[in-house]
Amino acid sequence: MISMSPTDATRRQQFIGDLRSLATYLEDHGQVPIPRHVGMYLQVNPLLDSEVTDESGAIAEVGRIAEILGVPVTVRSGHHVAKLLFGRVAYKVVAIEASERQVRR
Repeated sequence: MISMSPTDATRRQQFIGDLRSLATYLEDHGQVPIPRHVGMYLQVNPLLDSEVTDESGAIAEVGRIAEILGVPVTVRSGHHVAKLLFGRVAYKVVAIEASERQVRR
């Protein structure tokens, strides 16, 4: 089974540490503005962020991660999306069908 690369442990820990550093910085610096109306999301693309190399694998990977997150996959206009919300912050994995990527070019 091909799966989303958790990346190497060092890179993963660095990323998580960077997220914590951002949260701590914002907490410690109340004068720094944050978005009033816009949320934030961390978006993962199976074709870029895993060992998946084709569209069907990317779509399957969205489904696999949706199961882990405990959320459904939504499909709209060739976009296969699984999203877990943490208030106005979200973790999102997206696979876009090739036909839709061609339309956007």
